[in-house]
Amino acid sequence: MPHWLPAVLFGSTIAVFGSVMVRRNLRAWHEVANDRDLNPFDLAHFRDRYSRRVQLSGMLVTIGMLVALGDVFVWNFGHGPAAIFWIVVLMLVCWTALLGLGELTSVYAHSQVLQKRVEQQRQALADEVALLRQKTQRDEQNNQAK
Repeated sequence: MPHWLPAVLFGSTIAVFGSVMVRRNLRAWHEVANDRDLNPFDLAHFRDRYSRRVQLSGMLVTIGMLVALGDVFVWNFGHGPAAIFWIVVLMLVCWTALLGLGELTSVYAHSQVLQKRVEQQRQALADEVALLRQKTQRDEQNNQAK
């Protein structure tokens, strides 16, 4: 078994996974973009999320290809260029991790906004129910007094 085969398999797997993610994100964006019920705030969030996720998926494809091809060819150029190559790959991995953390932070912040919106709607409905109950009780009392 050649020494580079595990790296090629691992890198290819990452690249294929990233490609599948790009495709799924594109499909999800088309569904969201065609949803006429979304308000502008949510649409902007989903557009930014799509952009971040496609960038993240594209980085996975790039890293996968670099890992797969790098281990096969980079050692032919000597230790210095190989070290620089792998440092660049590690920097791309770190950048991808930061993109992932940014995505998690964005999703968390958006979910907090949505939870507050739902809580406000729930409170408004609860207030409306309370008013209707008071009105119903007043109407019943007025009917009994007559």
